[in-house]
Amino acid sequence: MNPSIDIQSDHVAMSIILDAMEKRANEILENGNVDYFRIGQILDFLHNYTDNLHYEKEERILFPAVMDVTKPWISKTINNLIHEHAVAREYIKEIDKLLYECLAGDSAALQKLGSVMLSYVELEKNHIKVEDDVVMPLFKRLQESNKLDEFKFEFKQLPVEKIDHLKYLEYYRLINILSTENIYGNKPGM
Repeated sequence: MNPSIDIQSDHVAMSIILDAMEKRANEILENGNVDYFRIGQILDFLHNYTDNLHYEKEERILFPAVMDVTKPWISKTINNLIHEHAVAREYIKEIDKLLYECLAGDSAALQKLGSVMLSYVELEKNHIKVEDDVVMPLFKRLQESNKLDEFKFEFKQLPVEKIDHLKYLEYYRLINILSTENIYGNKPGM
């Protein structure tokens, strides 16, 4: 397993999810349409895959490894990224709360839901860009110098510890469906 490819694969999957979330948020804000089922699937992915697994890879392995790089600005960048994880978690809590309020019939929560979803998407897309453009090149250099061999096992074990194999398959199916929807605009059946 190559940890940098693993992280970048997560970013691709997360970007597909974020595009789908943005589409659902815009549907809410533009015409009040709420795809509760799809939003529920997206939230499940964000709770379990993004927060529980991906952030763990970054906070436990990627960020500490990169912090060892002797670049004076990297610690500030990493601390900012960790802070953004906390902000993202708060957005997800707010989205959960607003979704339940909408399901309970609170029409005022609908516009807030769409707005918070868009704020989350913007935060995460910027976050991924910083990681891809700034952190990953440093991480790749560390890998090339064989300084990260001890992390390969941990990278391989984290998914096994955090997400059941069948849940992984469910997420890959969701990513495939959402990718098709994002590209072609159609909604294939589940």
